[in-house]
Amino acid sequence: MSKSDTNGTQVEWTPENEIKLFYAMRGHKPVGVAKNFHMICILDEFVKLTDKEITSKIIWNRLETMYDMETLHDNEDMPFPNVSTPFNIEDNPEFSELFAKKSANNCKTSEKESEPKEEMETSVSTSTPKTATKGKTHDLNKSNSKVKSENEKNSKSDRKEESTKQSEKSDESEDKTIVRSKKHISKQTTELRSSAHSTPSSAKKRK
Repeated sequence: MSKSDTNGTQVEWTPENEIKLFYAMRGHKPVGVAKNFHMICILDEFVKLTDKEITSKIIWNRLETMYDMETLHDNEDMPFPNVSTPFNIEDNPEFSELFAKKSANNCKTSEKESEPKEEMETSVSTSTPKTATKGKTHDLNKSNSKVKSENEKNSKSDRKEESTKQSEKSDESEDKTIVRSKKHISKQTTELRSSAHSTPSSAKKRK
């Protein structure tokens, strides 16, 4: 009677090999919670006895043909109580203080994280009026410069008007002086002429 496994070396399950498997299973029971640890020991001992490198799957397959391994595993007594009960760690009084501290720390960290955001918002809100005031001052400076330029233009025009008025006045005064001088010259010429006419008559009288 022989069987083989595709995942390992073929094993001919002769009575001798089965006896060697039972020898390897002494003190090791491949059922229960620690079945895999027991299988490691069985495999190591069986390889030493047969001088063949095989996998544990070959031994598992052979044992399943010989025994109902699932039933044996279910009937195996647990070395510790394995009763499933609903459990919530937050409701446990042993950990309630730790969760309270954790929630308080989370609140503190969230407040610290929110403080820089508030500072950023306040800085943004305070910076916007500055920009508005800068715009207003810029507009005021523009209006002041316009007013100054207009005043300068007006003052220049006033100065030009005054200078033209003064030049006109000076021209009028010059004209008047010229007229006066002409009148004076004409008077003098008339006097000279009259004196020239009067001199011959006086000379005749003397004769």
